[in-house]
Amino acid sequence: MNDLFHSISTLDNLETFQFPRSSSSDRNTTALFNSWPSKLQKLQIAGGIRDQSLLYFSTLPDTLTRLVIGDCPNLSMAFIKPLLTVVGPHIQILKIDSSLPQLTWYSLNTIFEVLPALRHFNVAVEYICEDFFKQDYGNNLDNPRFLESMELTCLRMPTTGQTHDITSELIYNAVVDGPLKNLRRLSVRQMLGWAQDEEGRRSVTELSELLQALAREDLGPNASEEEVDAGVWMFP
Repeated sequence: MNDLFHSISTLDNLETFQFPRSSSSDRNTTALFNSWPSKLQKLQIAGGIRDQSLLYFSTLPDTLTRLVIGDCPNLSMAFIKPLLTVVGPHIQILKIDSSLPQLTWYSLNTIFEVLPALRHFNVAVEYICEDFFKQDYGNNLDNPRFLESMELTCLRMPTTGQTHDITSELIYNAVVDGPLKNLRRLSVRQMLGWAQDEEGRRSVTELSELLQALAREDLGPNASEEEVDAGVWMFP
């Protein structure tokens, strides 16, 4: 791991870096003596990196705007929350992969408190709950283009007769009366079961039409259908 950190520090023009899934933490690492490339914009953290590596990642440059954390069996919120607090003011795109067994349910519920510039959030619904869509963080934000798109995945399929707390109706209300007034694009994994029956499909359609209507208002009356990149998309 020391060799990897050292190699990264010498790549002055590196803008994107992805840790290999085979990477692991060396408890005796001297990574703090190395620095990150000053132009780094996107970072993907993966592999056997442990919470003890936090000090090195806390020195990430202000140029970083995209962060992906996934396939990290050893990382907990003891690493993720302080890291996001340090880089949060600059992060615009965040993906928290489902392969993080140390994360507890609802552990990302207040993530916007440290990510004021976030534009896209990819997250499993088990890491957030209804309060995520009801807390009004907008009053503390200077940038009006707050959270324009989300991608919702899930760790498991709901059992028969059960559903996840996150529903299309909940998000509809968050857009109309809540903190997600700038949301325009939503991708949802089919496993969430939003479109399992006619009522669910109607709710998804209503949410999609709302997002499209708001996007048209943003762009003006002369906007073409191609320009109105908004709505709800379901994926396998």
